[in-house]
Amino acid sequence: MGLMKKTGKTLKRNNHLFLSNALVYLMAILLINCSSSNDIKFNSSEWKTWEESEENLSLRWRMTNDLLGKNKLEGMSKNEVIQLLGIPEGQGNNELNYLLGYTGKGINTGTLSIKFVKSKVVEIVIIEG
Repeated sequence: MGLMKKTGKTLKRNNHLFLSNALVYLMAILLINCSSSNDIKFNSSEWKTWEESEENLSLRWRMTNDLLGKNKLEGMSKNEVIQLLGIPEGQGNNELNYLLGYTGKGINTGTLSIKFVKSKVVEIVIIEG
């Protein structure tokens, strides 16, 4: 009888240990997948020649973090921005808008909106929708 009790406790302890390990493993996989990024290095010539196609629907979107992290757009002139990013898909008197393609979040697409005051960049907005 004592052996049965010990074996039952051992099985319960092993099951608990297995479930704990499985839970930790599952959480690690989820964290890795959530934190992994699809960002790619900004490339001016690829950005400028981008065309929305099935094989590169989100190329610009994936470059945006690197673009904004490594290039100080604020303070740039309109001509400098156009030299870096090419002709925008939309523009107003004091604004340039670049399509970013699909965001990877459902069917949402993005737009990079760059606003100017006295021909210098003062605001950069990413519009997602």
